[in-house]
Amino acid sequence: MKKIASHTQQLFLLIILTFFMPSPSQAQKGSTLKDFSWIIGTWKMSMKNGTLFEKWRMINDSVFQSTAFRIKSSGDTVMTESVKIEYKNKSFYYTSTVTDQNNQKPVPFKITSFSQSGFTAENPAHDFPQRISYELKSDGQLYAFIDGKYNGKYGKKEFSYIKVK
Repeated sequence: MKKIASHTQQLFLLIILTFFMPSPSQAQKGSTLKDFSWIIGTWKMSMKNGTLFEKWRMINDSVFQSTAFRIKSSGDTVMTESVKIEYKNKSFYYTSTVTDQNNQKPVPFKITSFSQSGFTAENPAHDFPQRISYELKSDGQLYAFIDGKYNGKYGKKEFSYIKVK
């Protein structure tokens, strides 16, 4: 009888540990940069003073890179940002270098969740934004937002892109 109780207790403990143990990150479950391949291509968003573009490409098997630029109504092109999605230190990162911000230094955001059609990256120590999110919608549009607090106030900026054919 004691053996049955012991086995029951062990099984109960195993079940409890399974629910309360942290699960390994998706990156540790064999995910690769290819899980982000849905973002590859050129995306555009019309704005009142021109058009914003993000051009994503695969650099190698561990880095995707984006160049963001705006074509003003006047026809002038302005570079706005360079971004990398990369796998390093057993995690995925979204690293942004924004023109005229952060002394041109890259700012890393750790990708905290992702799926076959989206991801969220976070950097709680950054002034603004602290979170960046992308989602490929079922209609083929790419929805992105940045959000967080700046000077104690919450702010959010949204982007709706369509893919350039």
